[in-house]
Amino acid sequence: MLLLLDEPFAGVHPRLRDQIIDRLLELHERGHTFIVVDHNMDAIQKVARRLVVMARGEKIADGPPEAVLQDQEVIAAYTGG
Repeated sequence: MLLLLDEPFAGVHPRLRDQIIDRLLELHERGHTFIVVDHNMDAIQKVARRLVVMARGEKIADGPPEAVLQDQEVIAAYTGG
């Protein structure tokens, strides 16, 4: 099953965010796949196995979250550097 989630962590209490993360991880273990669009990188890092970052409508990075979040183009795009 493929689930599309648009900003599932936006505006939710941290406790609810953690419950959403736990549920997504549980569903992933059952074989479900997710496409998640969100700005909460702390939450995304907990659930993502692959991260695609876009800026100005273009893909600027793609790969494991640990590598993508250290990419200089990603850092510059999201910190204004």
